[in-house]
Amino acid sequence: MERARGEGMKENRESPPAVARSPEPLPPAVSSAPLRERFESAAALEVRDPLAAARIYRELASGSGPWAANALFAEARLSAERGQREAAQALLSTYLDRFPGGPNADDAHALLIRLKGVTDRALR
Repeated sequence: MERARGEGMKENRESPPAVARSPEPLPPAVSSAPLRERFESAAALEVRDPLAAARIYRELASGSGPWAANALFAEARLSAERGQREAAQALLSTYLDRFPGGPNADDAHALLIRLKGVTDRALR
């Protein structure tokens, strides 16, 4: 038994036919390569232009993630090496507050203790 055209089927006259759309573009893959390159450029600048290196480290440290942690510690270490004890201590304290389990936490503790010991001896 054949059905007449449209018999038993509901006709949808209210909505237009579906139009094929291209899929939404995927967001670009997040890559840490540019951050690593910025960090490496700062490391290369430390001897020649430590202020420029510190600026790059500071910029990277303002972000989040492993390169922020590395950059904050590197800026603290560079400050210590340049004799800027108070700045180094502040940066190390900030590092330990932000990244207590960070890759350089043990080194940050040790350097902070060493800097505080130098400061205490200098005051005597």
